[in-house]
Amino acid sequence: MRIWIVCAVALLGMAGIGDASAGWQRQSLGTTLDLHDITASHSTTAKAWACGDSGAIFHTSNSGATWARQNSGTDRALYAIAWQELTGAPILAAGEGGLILRSTDEGATWTEIPSGTTEALRDISDFGQIIVGDHGTILHSSDAGLTWVAHQSNTTANLHAAVGSGTRRAVGDDGTFIIANPSSTNWTHWDSGTTEDLFAMAMFFGTFMVGDHGTWLHSTNGGLEWISKNVGVETALRGIEFSTNNTSRAYIVGDGGVILKTTDHGASWGFQESGVTSDLNAVFFYLSDLHGWIAGDDGVVLYTSDGGGAPVPTSAPEDAAHLDAHALTITPNPFGERAELSWRLAEPASATLDLFDIRGRHLQRLFETQEIPASGTTVLDLSRYPIGTYFVRLATPGQTVRRSVIHTRSR
Repeated sequence: MRIWIVCAVALLGMAGIGDASAGWQRQSLGTTLDLHDITASHSTTAKAWACGDSGAIFHTSNSGATWARQNSGTDRALYAIAWQELTGAPILAAGEGGLILRSTDEGATWTEIPSGTTEALRDISDFGQIIVGDHGTILHSSDAGLTWVAHQSNTTANLHAAVGSGTRRAVGDDGTFIIANPSSTNWTHWDSGTTEDLFAMAMFFGTFMVGDHGTWLHSTNGGLEWISKNVGVETALRGIEFSTNNTSRAYIVGDGGVILKTTDHGASWGFQESGVTSDLNAVFFYLSDLHGWIAGDDGVVLYTSDGGGAPVPTSAPEDAAHLDAHALTITPNPFGERAELSWRLAEPASATLDLFDIRGRHLQRLFETQEIPASGTTVLDLSRYPIGTYFVRLATPGQTVRRSVIHTRSR
């Protein structure tokens, strides 16, 4: 049986009316270039830098009220930027073709530093002066970024993130997770428990990693063991950041404008409204849970001064006891126009399928039937309706399952 679902949905984003500073606010940089990373000084909420394609480096000194493009001296893509506050406060940027740039005057001038590689460089650790990149590239500096030496990574996987000023950790494609001791230039493989590509990592008395297809992993013992959790989306998750010394709070950003927040160290995650559908690539927070930045494709920079607002749970508490990971699936998710909705029940049953907005308000009953087969598929069509995050809920006499869906732009 196929049931064509046409959803009349309401435009999201009504929360915060009357308070222009509430939640995440988009700032104007005057560009549509994809931005890959963003950094700031932990000592002030005023200064930040974002980098991206075509050698773009943008800077604000007034919390984003205005942004100006700095002269990087290159047109090569820049994938990473980091303020090295513990090592004389240079700013480092890295990117295409082994490019490393260094500034000691807050980006007024940039100097190219020899890297010894032509591989794309994807991430710079905030502390520890580690740069990682394609085909297992790992570079380390012990003189505030003036010179760089290669480490033996023992992998050919593309590496996307590195953390650690003592014990160092890096992640990459195919679930690659490698570690090096503080004095070692030789990295060893540890088991991440996944084969998904891993794009970002954060540490603060615990380790979080995120990656493709909604992958989120958590370790409390430095990576010896990992647990995973369904965070409510199946899209690529590209950035993660602890926001404060209170290690219960962290943020994830990903494709389709996804922003997730936890306030209980990952036990549960909730959505925050981004107001955009562009892929989000990086998130940075000062040492508080109020002031933060996000950078993404199409020139997107988002800023919050209130922690992005309260997160909305990705699944309803009343549904948790009945949750079956395979009872209701939506593929792909996020989607541009249509997605396939599949269900699997223990037996044929009467059923209802309902649509809710991100705040849990009922929008429409999509179908109600005396009996659906134990398994089947239908089409979810949101092509005529506003972009945003929604929930669908399938309810039968013996089972209730709720799934988040992200309606985004067509690809």
